[in-house]
Amino acid sequence: MEKNLGKRYTEDFKKMIVELYIQGKTKKYLSQEYGVSSNTIREWLKREKKEIKEKYKDETSYLEIVKLKKLLEAKDRELNEKEEEIEILKKATAILMRC
Repeated sequence: MEKNLGKRYTEDFKKMIVELYIQGKTKKYLSQEYGVSSNTIREWLKREKKEIKEKYKDETSYLEIVKLKKLLEAKDRELNEKEEEIEILKKATAILMRC
């Protein structure tokens, strides 16, 4: 008798879904957008949380890690915005220098 193992997903895909959830997407949205059941996403999140807890062993709580990860992402966005502003200012300076 053959067992139905359901759909198989790559580890990269699973990590992407977990990252999107951490960034603020809802399980419902992810389920609809990527065709993955909410229960499957919940299991991936539980596994991710367990792996983080094992990796950091009470040194840092899971919530602290998520908070720090979000802060890092915000700082990366801020840095990218500043780099874009610098490029715009360089172009504006070059244009004004021609006049």
